[in-house]
Amino acid sequence: MRLSLTILFCISLFSVKSQSTANFENLKLEKNTYLNGSDEKGGFESGSFFFPNSYNSQFSSFIGWAISSTTDTTTVGYQNQYSCIDGIGNDASNTYALAYAPGETYVRVKQGGSPKPLNGLYLNNGTYGTLSMKNGDDFAKRFGGVGGDDKDFFMVTFFGYLNGRKKTDSVNFYLADFRFEDNKKDYIITEWTFVDLSVLGVVDSFSFVLNSSDKGDFGMNTPAYLFIDDVSLDTSSSISFGHEKTFVRCYPNPTNDFIYVDSDVPLDISIYTLSGELALKGSFSQNEGISLAHLPKGIYFIHTSMGYGKVILF
Repeated sequence: MRLSLTILFCISLFSVKSQSTANFENLKLEKNTYLNGSDEKGGFESGSFFFPNSYNSQFSSFIGWAISSTTDTTTVGYQNQYSCIDGIGNDASNTYALAYAPGETYVRVKQGGSPKPLNGLYLNNGTYGTLSMKNGDDFAKRFGGVGGDDKDFFMVTFFGYLNGRKKTDSVNFYLADFRFEDNKKDYIITEWTFVDLSVLGVVDSFSFVLNSSDKGDFGMNTPAYLFIDDVSLDTSSSISFGHEKTFVRCYPNPTNDFIYVDSDVPLDISIYTLSGELALKGSFSQNEGISLAHLPKGIYFIHTSMGYGKVILF
């Protein structure tokens, strides 16, 4: 009965909905300019993310991320590597990011940021890659071949990381797909398209790799570029409670494996079933993951010295 009354009279419980989005407008590029890492700072920050860059001053080239506001949708070839085929960023914005990615390429939550659920991003092809796939060039074939029947594709695969470990789930998205029996269905992505990455869950970094049907002796022949915009973490599902100057937030909620705790101090946490049975108890520090994967699906109540809240496990 005492537990039931405690749950009934819990206070200061509310939902928080927000997203931390990298839209690259904070870098304040003038139109038709780009940042390719020549300042040798090692990358770029936007929203809650850091985008690593490795610049080679000898060849004025880079691997990893660059930031661009260039608008050339017609010029063929490598010299136009910074332009998105749409000519603008997502939602008609000025600035977007691109990666030259011959291997696995990473994005990190900024130093000091806590792991959070990944929401998703918008992606697109570049002018260089699009025209190469559409028409072929000195290095890469025309997708579909001369007769249009070749089963070509250009694909990106996303992975999530937490505490240095790659998660088992991944997300595939076809930037171009010519594998259909009906050639009229073949396509190359030429507009900003949202990719849901929420299946990757709570992350402190994520990565991607590119793959193409057009390969040679030295790897992929298709230009290895990915263009992205509006990359977002999702803090829309959380519970928050506290009193005076102490504040506690647990996320994500609902969850299917872990919840994470934001608190200024270590907390003693107890989790109860709807019937009042103790399901889990322990002391947890800030940003420490609490595994709920062993519990049956359902509604649970989380109890700390700072307050009470409800967690849904699905």
